Amino acid sequence: MPNLLGRFVQGAEKARYNRIILEAEDIADKLQAEQGESIAVGGVASVAVKSTILTQDTSRENSRQLTRRRVPELNRVAFHDADSVLLQAVAGVGPVISSRIVKYRDRLGGFYEAGQLLEVYGMTEDLAGKVYDMFPFTPSVRKKLAINQMTAKELGQHPYIGASEAKVIYAYRNQHGRFAKPEDLLNIKIFTEEWLNRLAPYLEF
Repeated sequence: MPNLLGRFVQGAEKARYNRIILEAEDIADKLQAEQGESIAVGGVASVAVKSTILTQDTSRENSRQLTRRRVPELNRVAFHDADSVLLQAVAGVGPVISSRIVKYRDRLGGFYEAGQLLEVYGMTEDLAGKVYDMFPFTPSVRKKLAINQMTAKELGQHPYIGASEAKVIYAYRNQHGRFAKPEDLLNIKIFTEEWLNRLAPYLEF
């Protein structure tokens, strides 16, 4: 009788233990579904917490990885297309100098040599180099002098022709007729080849 009672008690305890394990496994399954983890209960269910922790650590590590952006380049604008506002992007060029550059360039009709920029009042070689570094130079004469049609006043407005020279050119043309080529201006005794060579790119016949 005692042995029978003992086996009955042992069977009841085992059944109770198995029921507890099943309930624990059921709870573990629910937690795994909700959290993406496996919970170990009584050595029956496997726990997979490390994967979640590893994923979180990797995410934090990736967020700390910084990529340095490449400095973007600016548009390259040609010197003759740069206005007084754009020219102020050059270090050392303010509104006064930039205005002088544009006005002188327009009065001439464009630059055929890079060195003509040095003719602007207040311009230095160092500053001219900075201007051309940012605004590439290409020879461009955009406005010419119709020397056989223009009045003395109109001719005298060009920086390379003073008021006195303009009057002489106008008077000579009225007396001797139209100019056919630049060299015809050398018939006026006050003009030199050096003077003519500087002006010639702007002449139109």
